[in-house]
Order: sequence, then C-alpha cells, then structure tokens
Amino acid sequence: MEKVKTKQEYLKELKKNLSSLDKGEIDEIFLDYEGHFSEGLKSGRSEEDLCDSLGDPKTIAKQMKVGVIVKKAEFDRSATNIIRALLAGMGLGFFNLVFIIGPFLGLLGVLVGLLAASLAIFFAGLISFFVSLATLISPDLFTSYVGVASGSWTLMFTSIGLAALGNLMLIGSWYVAKWFYIIIIKYLKLNLKVIIGKK
Repeated sequence: MEKVKTKQEYLKELKKNLSSLDKGEIDEIFLDYEGHFSEGLKSGRSEEDLCDSLGDPKTIAKQMKVGVIVKKAEFDRSATNIIRALLAGMGLGFFNLVFIIGPFLGLLGVLVGLLAASLAIFFAGLISFFVSLATLISPDLFTSYVGVASGSWTLMFTSIGLAALGNLMLIGSWYVAKWFYIIIIKYLKLNLKVIIGKK
C-alpha cells in the first residue's frame, strides 16, 4: 500500500480500518488523531511529517481495536469477552501470539487442574457418604461387597469432611478463576502498551 502523505488521507484510512468499532468509539479515536494533526500543524510541521511520525493508520487502527476489546473485557467479565480479547491480542503479530498463548495456557492448566481435583474430592466424599449411610441402614447388604460395616460412622464423618473440602476447593477455584481473568486482562493491557510504545 502507498504511504499516506496528507492529513485527509491519513484520517480516511484510519476511519476505514476502525469500521468494526461502535460509532462513538470511532469518533473518540478520530478526534484524538485530528488533535494530533492540529497541534503538529500549529507547531509548523508538515502533514507528511506528521503522517510518518504517527505511524501506519492500518496498524494504529488494529491496536486501537485491541485496546477497545480488552477494555470491554475488563468491565464486562465473561468467557466470550476474554476469548475475544485474547484472540485480538494474538492478532497483533507472531511475537505477540507466543507471549500471550504461553502464559494463558499455563494459567488455564492450573485452573483446570484445581477444578478437576476439587470435583474429584467432592464426589469421592459424596459417594462415600451414601455408601456409609446405606451400610448403617442395611449392614448385611454392603458388608460382603465393601467391608465397611464396622467403620461406617468413621467413613460417614470422613466422607462429610471430604465433601466439605471439595466444596471449599470449588469455591477457591471460583476465586482463582476471577484472579486468572484479572491477570490476563492486566497482561493484555501491558502487552498492548509495549507494542504501542507507551511508557
């Protein structure tokens, strides 16, 4: 694509590449860049010089879109929004793909492992509770198969403890998932700042 040399060409290209955003978001970005041109022209710089210093409008638009998607995910927490933000962040380049997908998969692995362990402990406690309850109600029915009649009360209290522990771990998993979401959003914002070159 031929390099843009005038303010009008630059803003037209920027607006065209921002078309997937809401009108209000486009207007806000557009006004910001019009302001850059106005200030630069007042200080005696040429339109071509300003076009060069502001960067490629297509790249700027892509970065702005990622910023808007990440901001939306930050304030409207949902699985759909975080996935959109991750995909948008990864779309900024191969280098970015590597630095986003690695930490995301690592944190996701921890979360899935914790959730699986919580569910396993909870259901183990639940099943043990019903087995011990059935053994207490009908000792002859389960003794030959399970061999737990003499320790039914112990098994029952142990199973209640296991189910409670599993339940607490599930609650903990929920908080870890919230923490995970916040960390991913912060990481995406930091990553975007690095790419854009903000300090």
